[in-house]
Amino acid sequence: MPIKKLVGLDDVSLDEIEEWLDVAGAIENGRREVSRLLEGRILCPLFGQESSRTFINSVTSFQRMGGTVLPISQAGTRFGSKWKEPAQDFAVLLNSCCDHVICRDSDMQKVRDIAALVNIPFINAGNGMGVGSEHPMQALVDLYTIREAFAGRKIRILMMGGSHIRTTRTQVKLFLRCGYEVSIMSPRPEVDNSDIDTLIESQCRTIPSSDVESWQDYDLIYHNGIDENPDAEAPRSYWLSLDKLKQRKFNGYVMHSLPRKNELSDCVDDTIHNLYFRQMRASQWVFQSVFLHQELAQRTAAHAA
Repeated sequence: MPIKKLVGLDDVSLDEIEEWLDVAGAIENGRREVSRLLEGRILCPLFGQESSRTFINSVTSFQRMGGTVLPISQAGTRFGSKWKEPAQDFAVLLNSCCDHVICRDSDMQKVRDIAALVNIPFINAGNGMGVGSEHPMQALVDLYTIREAFAGRKIRILMMGGSHIRTTRTQVKLFLRCGYEVSIMSPRPEVDNSDIDTLIESQCRTIPSSDVESWQDYDLIYHNGIDENPDAEAPRSYWLSLDKLKQRKFNGYVMHSLPRKNELSDCVDDTIHNLYFRQMRASQWVFQSVFLHQELAQRTAAHAA
């Protein structure tokens, strides 16, 4: 059944994910025309938490498909302000006036509540951290980039940073489903992360420090930073620099969900290791593909009704 609401990826089949990414590639290569698909459609971007890449890529992708984006922030509504308008009331407004919704918030449940209440296409752009948090679009963009860089080959990934971060949580589950071999280097989470901790313990290799082994057998290092807290600084053992990559005999790619702080040196930017700028540029094609599939699912449902 076509997916109209994208809250996480657990209930999306790998076949459907492959279809989304194949179409993203066709859009990027000019083999799929989508510039007028969303004419007359309105996107409501509900971002209760700051965003750079996800916000800009989502709204520009929607506009490049012919759609209109409401000039709104969640904080500017009575749902997102001190009024604390009930989610069920605000959802009625969204269903009446909008055609698509993308939502981000530091409150994990707030995003899930809106997703459950709207009857229009919905994308979770990141909700909280720890148990229940997800960032499905980031994981899809990452998989799109990995498929392109490694031509579908099964790879070995070293994931560094907080395992409680929503991006890490969604990535780990997706990468394991795709048959990748995943190792984790993460500090102990300060929030409940028991579901992913259990998965990591049973299916991933954990390493305590970047100083204990060579990295020459890894194809990819993925760093997500240490925490969602913008004041959090990564310990030195989590820093990636060109010197450290050479010392650890690493010859593969480096990815990062961005923004970065001290954990990824800009000296890596102009090297063959840098795949994080490519993944950032690729995001628009994945967003356009997801919007396309959600729109077609919505039209199919409306026609059936």
